Amino acid sequence: MQMTEVQRPRSWQGRIPYRLLSVLVSGAQPGSSPLVSTITPTLVHEASFGPSVTRSSWKGKNGNISRGANGIDLRLLYPVTSGTNVPDFGFSGNNNISYPWSYLGANPWFQANTTINFNDKVTKVFNKHTLKAGIFVQRARKDQIAWGNYNGQVSFNNLYGGSSSANGISINASLGFANPGLGVANTLYVKSNKVTAFNWDGIHLDDGTFSNTLVTNRAENNVMAGIRATGQSSNNTIQNNHMRGDHPDCYDDTHGTGTSGTANFWIRDIGFTEFPAGICKHGNE
Repeated sequence: MQMTEVQRPRSWQGRIPYRLLSVLVSGAQPGSSPLVSTITPTLVHEASFGPSVTRSSWKGKNGNISRGANGIDLRLLYPVTSGTNVPDFGFSGNNNISYPWSYLGANPWFQANTTINFNDKVTKVFNKHTLKAGIFVQRARKDQIAWGNYNGQVSFNNLYGGSSSANGISINASLGFANPGLGVANTLYVKSNKVTAFNWDGIHLDDGTFSNTLVTNRAENNVMAGIRATGQSSNNTIQNNHMRGDHPDCYDDTHGTGTSGTANFWIRDIGFTEFPAGICKHGNE
């Protein structure tokens, strides 16, 4: 079996470079079993059976594109091990700035081409003439996975609203990843978004949301609240977020044993206006 290693450039233009390179490995496994029988001096029977398999795979080298090797530990709705390949990353939101990106496709990707040949023929000699007759049968099969990245895609954006917009980020029980049986959205991780100038709230935690985490987000100049927790939302952690120019910056009308008598936990959030008092720290950023 022959193996060929093809290395990608260390970094395509704008692409996020990983520690090592990916490798394309391919090889063939041919085989043949011929059989020749002389039935009479003028009659010969020949048969052959030959399978052949060609394989190709596109994968990392020594685990170089795994989550563990690159120190990536993003919380996922469906957790994976540290040996799983990293997701694709994309960044956008500011004009005239070319952000880095990554695209690993379905890595580890593979394909296999299997061909099976069967040949059976007889040869008859009549004086000066030779006659041949026989059959040839071939079966070909191709196995190949799709190229989409099954490890997921992560996008970091600056979200900008406008007069016709609603909430910037809305977390509620109608989300596609909410629990359909309980009607709740829980254990989501909303991190490092910039939400600006939406006609409603910047980030909105609605009824049926609990045990979610909002961390290091920025909400600015939204018509209503920067971050709003309302209704039956509870046990959410809202931490190290920065708000300014919203109405108010921090808003929570729930009731419970959390921060300032709310049902949620506001931790070191910065805002200039708030309801109720005490859920946000005041001052310059």
